[in-house]
Amino acid sequence: MIKFTRRIAIDDKDQTRVSVSGLIRMGKIQVKHKTAIICILSHWVDKGLWEWKQSDKNKGTCGYPLALVRGIKLLDKMLSGGMAEYPLYAAYGDKVWKTTEIKDAIDQLALAAFDSKYHPADPSRKKGLQRMSLEAFIWNGGIKGEPQPYTHAPFLYWHENKARLNDDAIPKKENKRRLLFDSMLSLYVAKSSLYGVSTLSNREHNRLVDMVETLWAWYKDNRKKLHPNDRTPDIIANAVGEVVDKWNFPVSIYAFTSETLIKQVINSLEQKATYIEMLVAPVEETPIEVTTLSPTAVLSELGGDMLQNFILYGMQQNVSIQNNSVDSAKLACFSNFTLRQVLRKYQRGELSPVKTESKTEDWRTILLKGVKG
Repeated sequence: MIKFTRRIAIDDKDQTRVSVSGLIRMGKIQVKHKTAIICILSHWVDKGLWEWKQSDKNKGTCGYPLALVRGIKLLDKMLSGGMAEYPLYAAYGDKVWKTTEIKDAIDQLALAAFDSKYHPADPSRKKGLQRMSLEAFIWNGGIKGEPQPYTHAPFLYWHENKARLNDDAIPKKENKRRLLFDSMLSLYVAKSSLYGVSTLSNREHNRLVDMVETLWAWYKDNRKKLHPNDRTPDIIANAVGEVVDKWNFPVSIYAFTSETLIKQVINSLEQKATYIEMLVAPVEETPIEVTTLSPTAVLSELGGDMLQNFILYGMQQNVSIQNNSVDSAKLACFSNFTLRQVLRKYQRGELSPVKTESKTEDWRTILLKGVKG
């Protein structure tokens, strides 16, 4: 078992070496889970994080920092399931945290604090993580404001989010064209033979999203210019595949989403967007003018025999008499011009009366049964 020993200067004549693990075992720092806490503290030291030192200025037990003693007390509460009283931890209720879970969060903190590949990239922020005390790691209640995991409960932040690569610290853009995006991603994986679907960082994901949106915008604006058989999003993936097939392999994600490839794909698509749809202009039908006449007015002017002549002439001139609309008051006909011609011909004497088989038939009967020439 690793012992934690630090020099403490009590006075100029006496120097005593005090072990943190010894203080825990002897009960100088009273906790229930002694072995587990010593194991966690050992892991903290092995990762090179905040190093506590003894000093006569410290207010903790035996000259150790008070933040260390309070941190040990918090560790004991975590292992006992008594953290529900703290904001953010309340969401976990009376969860009894495991030693492995706490050590894993410490591992993630160490990656963020020391590894340049992990967020944050700013060296000053990394130094801040390296100097974080054990108490502040579990619960930093000294910072004012609404509780946030990264600042008030860093343990929960590293437990839930893990250490993130610098690229992954970039927010991931929303993927609005999921089917097309998945098709493009599958095409990239097939052409690159290097990366699996799950290896895209947020930066790479965002580049692929931007590429898909650019090609979709072209497709949306030019869809009607494509042949009806090509008016599906598959034409985009096919065009990308045709371009990439001409490139040397493997193809990186940055080349796959580059402006060069996008321009070549759009150029290929524009060569196919030459379809002209032949639209047949609809034939406009000339509206038929319907003139409504009063047969009593015609009879009063021309006499009874004129109506027979009028009907006969109208039928010869293809003027349709609508029997179903004829009643005692109205006669419907499709040409006002023809009616005027009939009147003029009668006035000039060019029309002669039509002899009917029965002179007793009135004009209503003739209209209803039709006229025989």
